[in-house]
Amino acid sequence: MEDPFQLAAKIKLEFSAPTQVLVLVSAYHEPQMQEMVQATVIEKIIYYPISQTEKFIGLRHASILLVEDNEINQEVAKAILMDMGMRIDIADNGMKAVE
Repeated sequence: MEDPFQLAAKIKLEFSAPTQVLVLVSAYHEPQMQEMVQATVIEKIIYYPISQTEKFIGLRHASILLVEDNEINQEVAKAILMDMGMRIDIADNGMKAVE
């Protein structure tokens, strides 16, 4: 499994766009992750389960690359994000995400 911070750095390096914002969504509420994000290209960490949809209002109409290896999680996340007005592409793993 690829480190999410390394994956974000690869994406930013190889596919950077002026309006690109990298957001990490994680189930792990580890305090050091918030500290680590300050030294990376990731601009925000959002923890789930996500119940406050107002956190996503700024992402409406955004193009999202969802990197998730679990097919059920892919479908659930895709449905939720599409209902919130986002365009979704799915990659099964970090390698496919940078391709």
